[in-house]
Order: sequence, then structure tokens, then C-alpha cells
Amino acid sequence: MNPRIAFLLLAGLSWLCSAAQPAPTEAAISEAKERVSNIDSHLKQWNRSRIMLQTGTDRGGELTIYRRGSDVVRIDAVIGGSHSDLHDVFYYSGKKLVFVRSKTVSYPYSSRLNAFDFAAPQVKAADDYYVRDGKLIPLGRAKIPPSIESRLLQESDLFITAVRYGRRVVDIERLLK
Repeated sequence: MNPRIAFLLLAGLSWLCSAAQPAPTEAAISEAKERVSNIDSHLKQWNRSRIMLQTGTDRGGELTIYRRGSDVVRIDAVIGGSHSDLHDVFYYSGKKLVFVRSKTVSYPYSSRLNAFDFAAPQVKAADDYYVRDGKLIPLGRAKIPPSIESRLLQESDLFITAVRYGRRVVDIERLLK
């Protein structure tokens, strides 16, 4: 084989391998689901508090924080837009983000109401991700768009920092631009 062609093939394969998102292993998926299930099954036993989201939202927003002792184990974020909501749930182990569940809900416009019908929510997107090496890995086969990964990781950092510093209000305007 021509050395130049071999080099180009090798370089192309190398680039392809480095650009591809790592596929979740069955063991990693199982471990992530077990951790999330364990946290979710104990929510009523843990301390719960709320933080309001300020600015950057049309209809406001709120964080619900769940703690086991002093450790944050889960943060539920609801961010209200004019006709849609983001529902993001962040799971933590120690000080590390380990899992994210994200859902976008939209509300159809009603000509009868002449407004958005908030009694008829429609799920536009729902995805689960586990975290490996600071990156979100989708549990399904779909790739995560860089903009969504960036938003979710930035939200997680902002929210956990606000919780650790005891803030009662969080400004999220920069995240939504």
C-alpha cells in the first residue's frame, strides 16, 4: 500500500475515534441507573430546601435541593420560559456531578384562550446522561449537541455553587443567552 494513503487512512481513523463520543457500557449504565434509583427512593427522608431563580426567565424558576446530611444529592431545576419549561435534575455523589435528567416541556397556543395553554403540556425532549470525565454521556444512542451539554454542565456548576455558598436567589440570565 502506498505510504501516503496509509498515513491518510490512519490519520482519518485516529480523528474519527477521537471525535466519537464514548459509548456507555452496560456496567456504567446499570451503575448510573442504580444510583439514581437509590437517590429517588429516599427523597422523602432527606432535607429539602428551595432557591428562587432570578432574571433570565419569563415565568420564573426554582431549584429544589435535596441533602443527605450536609451532602447535596440532587438538585431539581425548573426554568419557566414564555411557552416552554426546562426541567433539569442533577444527581451528585460527594462533590461530583454523576447523572443528569433533562426534559423540555412546551405549551401549545390556544386560539380559544388566546394564550398559551399551560394546562396542556407537551414533552418536546427528554434525555438521561451519566457523567464520565466531566462529559455527559447519553444513555441512549443519540449524541448530545454541544450547546445542550454546555448548558447542562454550566447550570450544574452555577447551581451547586449557589447551594454551597448558601445563596437564596440565583441569577441565570447568562446561561440562557
